[in-house]
Amino acid sequence: MGALLLIVLVIAAWEFLPRVIAFPRAFVTTPSAAVGAIVEEPARFTDALAATLAEFGPAFLISAGGGVLIGLLLGSFPQLQFGRSYLAVLYAVPLVMVYPLLTAWLGLDSMTRIVFGGLYGIIPTALTTAASVATMDRTWIETARSMGAKPMTVVRRVVVPLTLPGIFAALRVGGGLTFIAVIIGQLLASNRGLGFILTTARTRFEVDALYAAVIIVMLLALAINVVLYAIERSLSPWPKGTLKGAG
Repeated sequence: MGALLLIVLVIAAWEFLPRVIAFPRAFVTTPSAAVGAIVEEPARFTDALAATLAEFGPAFLISAGGGVLIGLLLGSFPQLQFGRSYLAVLYAVPLVMVYPLLTAWLGLDSMTRIVFGGLYGIIPTALTTAASVATMDRTWIETARSMGAKPMTVVRRVVVPLTLPGIFAALRVGGGLTFIAVIIGQLLASNRGLGFILTTARTRFEVDALYAAVIIVMLLALAINVVLYAIERSLSPWPKGTLKGAG
């Protein structure tokens, strides 16, 4: 309730202050004006939203599937621990520098932004997952092995359930970065999506449309986190708080 009240107060202040303080119209608009821009051109924003989601979906599958798999392997098998160091070094490299290369190799279509988004999110997803696995109580793994469980069975039946909160934390980090990368790709070289609206609205001084696109991007990023939280709660085999001493 407190968070909702804070949001309402921020929106109210944002709506009220530009009306009483002479902010330059070219820089500041109101929430009602931003909503009005969406109402005036609904197809422009719905098409852009659909294009962004169509590129984010496959990119997230790449970053989530590949990142979690790599992270589980790196965290579960000591002989692969060196891989975490290499990934940490790669994570320090600003991957936005790779985007021009991807456009040269793959062109300017959606595939470039999908691959870029997947690459942008896969490393942090893998590192966060590996860290969660590496810090869990190894007694569970040793017990399963002593009972004759095969390595991949240990990963599937022991490691994954015990580190599920850490895995979803990795998915939230990687998912957020994947979404950002898709928007960046649309900002840099695209004729569709929310990133394209941000670029065109800025160059045409369409302030209301610019703020409308920013609001949609923020709400979409929030929605991604909410959906992942909901999926985590539905999939977790453990009641909340029962694994405090297990991982």
